[in-house]
Amino acid sequence: MKSIFFIFCLLAGITLAPFALAHAADVVTGGETGGETADHIPQFGSTQVTGPVTLREAIYVDRDIIQLGDIFLNTGSLADKAVVYAPAPGDTTTYGAKWLARVARYYGLEWRPDTPRSEFQVVRESQVITHEEIMDAISFALLDYGLSSDMKAELISRDVRIYLPVNAIAEIAVESLRVDERANRFSVIIAAPAGDLSAKRVQLSGRIYQTMEVPFTTRAIQSGEVISERDIEWRRVRVSRISNDTMTSARDIFGKTPRRNLKIGDMIRASQIEAPVLVPRKSLVTVLLEHPFMTLTVQGRALESGSLGDVIRIKNNHSNVIVDAVVTGSGYAVVHISSQMAMN
Repeated sequence: MKSIFFIFCLLAGITLAPFALAHAADVVTGGETGGETADHIPQFGSTQVTGPVTLREAIYVDRDIIQLGDIFLNTGSLADKAVVYAPAPGDTTTYGAKWLARVARYYGLEWRPDTPRSEFQVVRESQVITHEEIMDAISFALLDYGLSSDMKAELISRDVRIYLPVNAIAEIAVESLRVDERANRFSVIIAAPAGDLSAKRVQLSGRIYQTMEVPFTTRAIQSGEVISERDIEWRRVRVSRISNDTMTSARDIFGKTPRRNLKIGDMIRASQIEAPVLVPRKSLVTVLLEHPFMTLTVQGRALESGSLGDVIRIKNNHSNVIVDAVVTGSGYAVVHISSQMAMN
């Protein structure tokens, strides 16, 4: 009776495929699943074949049903007969020699496997919704929930993808979102294609964390070079990964120089940079002596290095008097007579 019902469904057409295929699972696999054995498989009539029946090694399909003509060449009028469901989008299924032989006998095809290792492979074509696209949808949902833009999310599973039929609309819907702000956790149910009652639904969970923009070098910067705006870019980084001396203000970076060479992509820390040396130790310095009633200029030699605004000791070249002077530029310093003894 099962065979007669299956034949009736196949003759009735593909519109009855769900019923026919469900019954066919018992027929084509024979004694393996408790269905009819190969000895009781009925024979079809003339197939009007156009040549010897041969097995295809593999096919790519973009539909739900595998037909007889997908598996064998030269099946004539039986080519469009439904045989089995295709694998899910993105999946691959392999059928062995025993299964293929039973299908051939069922449809009355003159074919036998060349070896016990003969097989037929079906690859279901698909379009992929990537992990990044899934995270974008979740991030927008978290913003709508009211989460600060400084908070970012990540999924516990970092290899999540959704495979859809090639003709489906690749849109994601966030159907459910729960956020535990104390534990910095969230759970979500997403569906794709969006708005499709038969959409694939996936439950995911992840973490949320606070971020901050910090500076990274865009090129290698040598010690002594002055850092400018074009030398850095700002990236968002987890607060937990930022050290206490990481720079967070542009005005504290621009105009400074690395203590040691910086590589491209380095996060900039306060301990790595300093104000550039404008007056090197032992170099000649032009010293401006300022007095409320007069201004004098003398030459001296720096006893220590200094950057802009630093107070350094300078020795007068003529009198050997040592004074404290404020560095005002490259090779320049100023002394206020009101607080210092004038140089002779």
